[in-house]
Amino acid sequence: MSTAETRSDHHSSADVVAGFLCVGSIILPLVAARLSARYQSLALKALLFAMVAWVVGMTIAVLTENPLI
Repeated sequence: MSTAETRSDHHSSADVVAGFLCVGSIILPLVAARLSARYQSLALKALLFAMVAWVVGMTIAVLTENPLI
């Protein structure tokens, strides 16, 4: 049996908080861009940074064969 088959599907509270933070890092810049025309470029930079960080994280997870959950 592989480790993916033996582990449980139980999520800890840290997993839930991490999920909310990941979603928030994408949604908050979008909301900020709509709230203030002055800081739209900053919100765009924050959104792009979150997207690049997500892609890098996924790439590392795939290359090291570590599941996210």
